[in-house]
Amino acid sequence: MALEIKVNEKTKELSNLVQSQKQFIKNSVHEINTPLAIIRTNIDLLKMKVPNNNYITNIESGSKIIQYIYDDLSYLIKKDRVTYEKEYLEFSKILKERMDFFEEIVKSNSLYFIKNIEEDVYIKFNQTELQRIIDNNLSNAVKYSFSKSPIFVKLLYISDDEIEFSVTTNSKKIENVDKIFDDFYRENNARGGFGLGLKIVKEICDKNLVIINILSDTKETKFIYRFKINEDITS
Repeated sequence: MALEIKVNEKTKELSNLVQSQKQFIKNSVHEINTPLAIIRTNIDLLKMKVPNNNYITNIESGSKIIQYIYDDLSYLIKKDRVTYEKEYLEFSKILKERMDFFEEIVKSNSLYFIKNIEEDVYIKFNQTELQRIIDNNLSNAVKYSFSKSPIFVKLLYISDDEIEFSVTTNSKKIENVDKIFDDFYRENNARGGFGLGLKIVKEICDKNLVIINILSDTKETKFIYRFKINEDITS
């Protein structure tokens, strides 16, 4: 009986700890938003006065890294209590916009994009969830690419009702393909990050029946996503 009481007490203690951690993350995300907006606004003003400055580019790169981490955490907090409605989106346009967002991050890491984006690619999807898929793939490409190498980004129709989005990098072989979608898993701890991005991507893809394929060898790694154009699944 005493053991049962101790187990119940520990269970309650752990439950309270988890709730406290969730509340801390929620509060932190809320508090980050305002100073981040101030930083981004002042960077824009600086760029107008001092264009093509490497220091400003590096500061902007850092602020954008904070921004997409913020977006991931914000999504994690909201995903179980928000309905992510689908709408017809121009995938091509959104992908180009997100690549523009990552441009300073790519440059500051001595990398560059090679694009093969078909025009007028449309899909029925939620924009927030589509952006999480794109952003996490681009951020991982930056983290793991060899210096001064290209990041190949492709988007095209592969049939009347299916499109393919892929990101290819020159990087080390992924040794544990089956584990990379697990919570907090990172192939290379030295490259930073929380190891949550691909977990978010996998959850969104599973929910929307997006097929994921990963090809990785000693020369390059390729993440491939196949979307049904009109897949209508309740979010």
